[in-house]
Amino acid sequence: MKWRQGVAGREKKEAKLDEIDRCIVECMRENSRVTMKEIGSRVFLSAQAVRNRVERLEDLGILQRYTVNVNCSVFGYRVHALVRGQFSQSDCAFFVGLCTRDKCRILHSYRLTGSRSTFFDIYFLNMEVMRNILGKMEERVPLQVDIVLEESSLPELNA
Repeated sequence: MKWRQGVAGREKKEAKLDEIDRCIVECMRENSRVTMKEIGSRVFLSAQAVRNRVERLEDLGILQRYTVNVNCSVFGYRVHALVRGQFSQSDCAFFVGLCTRDKCRILHSYRLTGSRSTFFDIYFLNMEVMRNILGKMEERVPLQVDIVLEESSLPELNA
């Protein structure tokens, strides 16, 4: 697989990912806190050789962020919703302004193709807060809202 990545001010690099690179990425997808030594034992490299490959994958933009998934319900956010609408840039700013940390948490936002151009993955404190915020937003933009009933894990695709 060839990967082209351009970074502002830098020339685009082209890299070929081998099976070891793919295995390193998969190890880190499974557990981003895995040690270089643990990965090394799976790909038969030293921890330093793995670190060098990880740094190269970061430089190429293949590995971009190391994140923590937070269980929002532990912090009192009880309603998980997926919100779609045709948001202008000012509408997005208005919506984000409504979503203060004491009322809701936006996990992700995506610009999409098609008639519903923006998608938000968001947690609200409760149904009343959600209705209040989305009611104010619907004065500006028609919304499609889906409440998440439960999260489910995908089956292992490469098992």
